[in-house]
Amino acid sequence: MSSKEEEVSEGGFRPIIPDVSQIDINRVMRKKKNEPDFIPHNQGGRDVMAHTLVFTGAMWVGGFAGGGLYGFQEGWRAAASQSFNVRINSVLNQMTKRGNKAANVLGTIAFMHTGASWLCSKAEVEEYYNSRWTTPAIAGAVTGGLYKSTASPRVAVLAATLGAAGSCFYSFAGNYVYEAIFGKAKRF
Repeated sequence: MSSKEEEVSEGGFRPIIPDVSQIDINRVMRKKKNEPDFIPHNQGGRDVMAHTLVFTGAMWVGGFAGGGLYGFQEGWRAAASQSFNVRINSVLNQMTKRGNKAANVLGTIAFMHTGASWLCSKAEVEEYYNSRWTTPAIAGAVTGGLYKSTASPRVAVLAATLGAAGSCFYSFAGNYVYEAIFGKAKRF
């Protein structure tokens, strides 16, 4: 028995390596001059997961920043002592308290609004009512009403009304602001 047969019979691992000496690497790597490698492009804009991640993340960060600034002001004024260390501790406590609360509220609202907008677009509600205000109004009303649904019915209806108005304002005034800031015609 040869040494190779002994090695295989004893359970030793012997990898099989293919012969690649006949492959021309220049032929494999050849590329046409004006052809891009790969550009993923979605003709319909962002998909629902991209919208959800972008808007929820942006609102969470904005809420944390805004709540943190409010917490900074509140912590600086309400410090128990004029000592710098006490003031810094008070500021940090209030920033994390206010920032986390605002971030979670805005992130939740953005997540719910994105989901409601997607459901409206999948149900094609704009075709039934023949108005471009339909999707943002319904999505805002559903978001506001659902967010405050554990409160009284009066508060839930008020939140739904404010949500519809805010969503419509954001949907149509936001395009003008985006064009003024970034110089682009559409946000999506």
